[in-house]
Amino acid sequence: MIKNILKIIVPKRIVNTYHVLEARVAALRAGLPARKLLVIGVTGTKGKSTTVAMLSHCLTTLGERVAFSSTVQWGMKAKTWPNKSKMTMPGRGELQKFLARAVKSGCTVAVLEVSSEGLAQGRHLGIAFDAAVFLNLTPEHVESHGSFRNYLDSKERLFVSVNRSWRKTLKGKKIPTVIAANVDDPYAFFFLRHAADAHIGFTQTDNLIKSVSGLAILRGQEISCTSTQCTFMIVGEQCVVPLLGAFNVQNALATLSVLDGLGYDRAKGIAALATFAGVPGRMEEVKLGAPFRVFVDYSHEPTSLQAAYSAAKLLEPKRLLTLLGAQGGGRDHAKRGVMGALAAEHADVVVVTNEDPYDEDPEKIIFDVAEAAVAKRKANVIRITDRRTAIGKLLSLGQPGDVLLLTGKGGEEVMAVAKGKLVPWDDRSVLKQEWMAMQR
Repeated sequence: MIKNILKIIVPKRIVNTYHVLEARVAALRAGLPARKLLVIGVTGTKGKSTTVAMLSHCLTTLGERVAFSSTVQWGMKAKTWPNKSKMTMPGRGELQKFLARAVKSGCTVAVLEVSSEGLAQGRHLGIAFDAAVFLNLTPEHVESHGSFRNYLDSKERLFVSVNRSWRKTLKGKKIPTVIAANVDDPYAFFFLRHAADAHIGFTQTDNLIKSVSGLAILRGQEISCTSTQCTFMIVGEQCVVPLLGAFNVQNALATLSVLDGLGYDRAKGIAALATFAGVPGRMEEVKLGAPFRVFVDYSHEPTSLQAAYSAAKLLEPKRLLTLLGAQGGGRDHAKRGVMGALAAEHADVVVVTNEDPYDEDPEKIIFDVAEAAVAKRKANVIRITDRRTAIGKLLSLGQPGDVLLLTGKGGEEVMAVAKGKLVPWDDRSVLKQEWMAMQR
């Protein structure tokens, strides 16, 4: 409550100055650890956590000692742990402390998921990024930024930070600066215009690419996705990504673009991709021993929800049953109806329930999503406020050959409720508990 009041009464200029000073001081206290690491930043609306994980896996396979941070989890060399903070880029110097630990443990590379909120609050300041990756941009969290332009400008700060007069020398090698961007997205050239030693555009189309001086193109062709993997060609070389969902082709192209720009061997990068096991909570199958298949996915905005439904359809289900909600706390009210309509368009049964209400009335959020689903007149729409009860209901409706898809939480292990509280929650655990209870 006090924090919210302060946000209203304290001028934004003073708040911004505070964030800048906090970030700079934190970097100095930590000993400027980013200068001792090759640092890659990944931003975009969707696919960030998976791309961070892909890059980390490939770089580890190529012999680097990698530290990484994402919305899903953090990792340092062989150890990983879940991110329970509900923050992609934690404040109060936590990111700098993490980088300092990485240096102390002997890491050579850090791969960081970078959010618009974190950039807006200057949490990237004091981190010398060597490579910046742009995946895509859709209007998520626009309300918290005030406008889409502010949202765009926040993302841009990562690419501005790559432009610096000096270069790192690590292990006796001068590290180039790289900007890699998905040129299938109309905003790609907004980010590619910033200075770097290498500019790489990755694409899944055969379209002619807008001319940019020095822009290299990495083009994925002959793309084919099945229920077990995606394959595509790059200049005569076949790439295999052993994951469900066509959206992983974009993440793989982003990964290979960065590796190219930093001078790693492409063939070895492609071989490493073929052994990537995926990310917790991203189209993750939960094995229950049921006559139907169950997946959890983090998708909580329309574009990623559409991608999740498309991935589920690759499994050729008898029926698709889905569970969804929407975030509260002033997070993009407009997307709720869109998500409800999408669910009803793709699924036979739609269960609308609680997700992360924050200080907002869960019933109101559920109403906003469910009304749009009902209006489609295509699916059986069920409203259940309690998420555990809703999961139990979804399981009870499953029949042989069905696919059940739970969205919004994925691999998260907390739920954000009123008064800033984070309560323990894991869809995967609840699924197992409810299924076991049904078998008694």
